[in-house]
Amino acid sequence: MIRKILLPALAAAALFTAACGNDSPADSDPQVDIEATVKAESSPTPTATVMTTSANSGNLLWRYETGDLVYSSPAVAEGVVYFGSDGNYLYSVDAGSGELLWRYETGDLVRSSPAVAEGVVYFGSHDNHLHAVDAGSGELRWRYETGDWVYSSPAVVDGVVYVGSYDNYLYSVDAASGELRWGYETGDLVHSSPAVVDGVVYFGSDVYLYAVDADS
Repeated sequence: MIRKILLPALAAAALFTAACGNDSPADSDPQVDIEATVKAESSPTPTATVMTTSANSGNLLWRYETGDLVYSSPAVAEGVVYFGSDGNYLYSVDAGSGELLWRYETGDLVRSSPAVAEGVVYFGSHDNHLHAVDAGSGELRWRYETGDWVYSSPAVVDGVVYVGSYDNYLYSVDAASGELRWGYETGDLVHSSPAVVDGVVYFGSDVYLYAVDADS
């Protein structure tokens, strides 16, 4: 029981140390990478299994084993669950059976929680990218490079993706093309996930809550 308590704490401490020690410049040149070679995988590794239990153990319907920590909160759309793991994957799992549909590999941890809109799954990774993959096949549509980790979970509104990065910026990216619309610089990491209402983007960074115009 002690190990179960200490290990997540050590993992959180390691994440905080890495974030504080990261010296990636906020003025790096973010770019869209449409021709990336990252591919989706349709079959699980030997460690990825579907497990079922009887109703006498808390009414568990199923559980899916990723083989690594799952910090990402799931998104559920049209009978499919999408979520990330510290194994560097985004997973697509059938909501009824728990069976793997596909998995998409990134270059680092996936702790961002995905957003699903118009058949596309948007999410961030510690590989410094905002990813957009096809919800049905897991194939890459595009990915946008920021200057640091993307822990923030994206919000998708009116064809635009809003997401924060550890390079101190909130980004506004075209949902179809992955092209940058604008970037807003704060005084510290943007760990917060944005909310968009009535043309305003609300998010937290440093010691402030920010409200910025969604268009400009």
